[in-house]
Amino acid sequence: MITNCVAETSPDPGKYPSQVLCLSEQIRFCEACERILSGRGDLQNYQKQLKQTLANYINSKTTDHVLKLKLKALIMDVIHNISIVDELINNSPCTKSSWIWQKQLRYYLESKDHVIIQHINTRFDYTYEYQGNAPKLVHTPLIDKCYLTLTQAMSMGLGGNPYGPAGTGKTESVKALANLFGRQVLVFNCDEGIDVYSMSRIFIGLIQCGAWGCFDEFNRLDQTVLSAVSMQIQVIQDAIKLRSGKCMLADRNVPVDLNSAIFITLNPASKGYGGRQKLPDNLKQLFRPVIMSVPDNELIAETILSAEGFCNAKKLSRKLVSIFNLSKEMLSSQQHYDWGLRALKTVLRSCGNLLSANRMDKNEVQVALTLNTLSKLTFEDSKRFSILIDDVFSNVKKDTVQIEDLLEPIKLVANELKITVTDMQIKKIFELYDQMRQRMGVILLGPSGSGKSTIWKILQKAMSLINKPVKTYRINPKSMTKQKLLGYMDMDTREWSDGVLTTAAREVIKDNNNILAWIICDGDIDPEWIEALNSVLDDNRLLTMPSGERIQFGSNVNFIFETDNLSNASPATISRMGVILVSKEDMSVQDFISNWLNEYNDIHPDMSIWIRDHLYRCLDWILTKGNIEISVSKIAIVKNALSHLTDVTTCDEFLVALYRGLAPFINSKFRNQFAIEIVFNEINLPDKQNPGNVYYDKRAKSLFAYTDEMNMINNNDQLLNMDRPYYILTANAQANRDIICSWLNNHNRQPFIIYGPDGSGKECLLRYCLTLDPNSQLMVLHCSAQTGSQQVLDLLQQYCVQISSASGRVLKPKEKQNLIFYIKAINVVKPDKWGTCEIIAFLQQLLTYKGYYNEKLEWISLENIQCYFQLVLSITLANDEGHCLLPSRFISLLRICTIEYPTKEELITIYSSYLTFLLKVTFILTEPLRYRLNDLASIMVHLFNDIRNSFKPTDKTHYVFTLKDLSNWAFSLTRYDITGSNAGEKFLCSMLYECRRIFKDRLVNNEHKQK
Repeated sequence: MITNCVAETSPDPGKYPSQVLCLSEQIRFCEACERILSGRGDLQNYQKQLKQTLANYINSKTTDHVLKLKLKALIMDVIHNISIVDELINNSPCTKSSWIWQKQLRYYLESKDHVIIQHINTRFDYTYEYQGNAPKLVHTPLIDKCYLTLTQAMSMGLGGNPYGPAGTGKTESVKALANLFGRQVLVFNCDEGIDVYSMSRIFIGLIQCGAWGCFDEFNRLDQTVLSAVSMQIQVIQDAIKLRSGKCMLADRNVPVDLNSAIFITLNPASKGYGGRQKLPDNLKQLFRPVIMSVPDNELIAETILSAEGFCNAKKLSRKLVSIFNLSKEMLSSQQHYDWGLRALKTVLRSCGNLLSANRMDKNEVQVALTLNTLSKLTFEDSKRFSILIDDVFSNVKKDTVQIEDLLEPIKLVANELKITVTDMQIKKIFELYDQMRQRMGVILLGPSGSGKSTIWKILQKAMSLINKPVKTYRINPKSMTKQKLLGYMDMDTREWSDGVLTTAAREVIKDNNNILAWIICDGDIDPEWIEALNSVLDDNRLLTMPSGERIQFGSNVNFIFETDNLSNASPATISRMGVILVSKEDMSVQDFISNWLNEYNDIHPDMSIWIRDHLYRCLDWILTKGNIEISVSKIAIVKNALSHLTDVTTCDEFLVALYRGLAPFINSKFRNQFAIEIVFNEINLPDKQNPGNVYYDKRAKSLFAYTDEMNMINNNDQLLNMDRPYYILTANAQANRDIICSWLNNHNRQPFIIYGPDGSGKECLLRYCLTLDPNSQLMVLHCSAQTGSQQVLDLLQQYCVQISSASGRVLKPKEKQNLIFYIKAINVVKPDKWGTCEIIAFLQQLLTYKGYYNEKLEWISLENIQCYFQLVLSITLANDEGHCLLPSRFISLLRICTIEYPTKEELITIYSSYLTFLLKVTFILTEPLRYRLNDLASIMVHLFNDIRNSFKPTDKTHYVFTLKDLSNWAFSLTRYDITGSNAGEKFLCSMLYECRRIFKDRLVNNEHKQK
């Protein structure tokens, strides 16, 4: 076939495969050039012939996709050949032995079935491995230097090492050279999970079949693995260099195909590229390095535009590259901005697609540039970028692309879901759709509550309406170990076990290519897990595993990454993906409230009026003057307020509920001012000193203020059984009780978080509230620094029963209707080095997607989580050593209740009550003591405050005194038998003794004890 194709002067592209056409073109070109260089022809005339051939190819119009790919490949080869002839002309006179000619890859047909390749003084056999219609790489001086280094390395029996920043063409250069040599090249994405035995299995396969191995991100392997692998590579290279035909690998005598070779690519082990090692010296000497730093973007753009069919490619490429360079200099510096070669190639491919759509106007480049760039820009940068577009493309009419087929389905889906979709959200949906058509991976980036999930969910449903159903696989990658996510190799049996993501990958490749599949990775991004997907997210679309297995994804598969920041993502990750920036301005408070009003049909008809008159001005005050206590999004603040409003019936009740919903976000110093001047400015409050204690009585239809209740503990049994709740209901406690009970109501069950300092009574309040809900069972998890998702799973297995349903496996409570999951001190869990806590990511998945993956990698649903499971987090507000701040995305899923540290007066009231009932249990209260209990409680509180103020954790880390110590002091008196005539004296002695044991024994030296 090659002989016949070479014999034809102008072969028909439809008659031969692309590989045969390109190879024959190179053989004819080499033959023609050497004939001219030998003095039998003219380079100028030959140059004209090549330019005419190029014009013919560019002007060829076809709707056949395969033929179009062949023409693109031929165009790029002819452009490269013209550049070679230009160089020969500029350096004339030249001969066949001139460096200008010798440094080119030269093809010769020696016999009917034997093609050889020469590069300088090296000679290689063409091996006829079928490559299909593989896209061609643009020849630039950098690529030529890379090819020269790699071929010279192979001639010495060594490997090649292209290295440099992300998106400079390292892996693509190795693949393109293999294509030119007719070799099979296998790309492997290296990861910490690959060990020496896995690498040796891959090496054995490569050298037996004569393929090239390209090990991408090679320096992500473990340092010990790198050292061990160097010995295996040296054995292989020695066998190839000595042409011995065999070598010893893994205690096996393995035959070696001399056409095989090993290449590695890597990013620098610094400059924002996390998780990478420096190569050991014994490994460096086995590879010839070539730096791939700054590609010739203008030449690449010109060549690709010409291959796509643009006649004025040179002018357009100059404008396109200018905009990229100006954007890099003039726009703000953002972690997710990428102005490199990958972003440029995406725009160029989009230009070709628009031209193929037979658009009548001549602004394809401007439209493609806008379409692929605006989606990731901030609001201010988007305005600057539009000005750049206007300056560079001054005579081009602005245009946008809108997918009309999707517009109506999007509106239908929005009506079905009872949500209001803004023009900006529709624009973001179109951007997501377009980015997924061009890239394997897309990042939805934005703060919590900005509508990221809404965008892909609406698009998914809209696609179904136009007969393009989408299967989704939802994963929070940080909610599980890396082994459970990506799979692992058993070190003893060498047996591979899939992870959640690899299982999903196998599922999607089973489906027909007409069925779209989205793998949603909703959670924090860091190099440890996402860079295992590097070969998936680039043009390879290939998942490589430590077992050596490779999963090839089709064009029907996309990865969507939903996150609120990219602080830990490396340039290697960002450059591979499209970014849709969803800012907080894209989802307005008014739209969110409108959606909420549509969702609840049984709320008061005047609710929208009350919200208009009161909520918006309160929210503005908080955002401008409220000195926000908890850092969350504006939408999260509104969610918390709305959670209190579902059952209100009057405006007064609305205002009380509104204050309770907004108060947790305001600094305690400004809450009274906020209540009196903003919320209740037109109402005469029953207690202006403590607005938080005001409540609305539905029967009396009026506002009242809570007072302290002293009769909560009313029998000996309840007091002495320490497993049962005991609680003194102060006015503040009653207000907090109302808040928590509203979230435990079956009609309004919501996950919530209790904020408060240590010893402020968070757990006591919760346990008391649960006594009012007999249909609920409590499940408690005490967190430590090492608590993970497995502890949560163990508890769920203990308290729940798993059943099978039509929709899959479901987990339900065993004993009672509802299960309250109480997680204590979650902010003491130690985050990993990237700042993420596994247990928080797991709980975030439970709350967002109402399920999890079990040990068999099956999805277990928590049916109607709001009704059957509750999540209560008891934490402190501290952000000191040993405590971490919770991520805002997690907090925004929860409703918030804050508990303040009791005042001195409240403490005296509480402990006076405790002492009264304790003394009733232990002995008959004498008259003198009965009237002095308030004084005793005052002394205890005063002494406790003095100790707390005198000895702080800054002196000694264990000097942490909380109200738990004060309670222990009071309850320790139940251990004494205090009776008789001198009972009062015994009581005081017991109190003094217990005080010393609880407080004094904790002090470390005499100075502190004397103090």
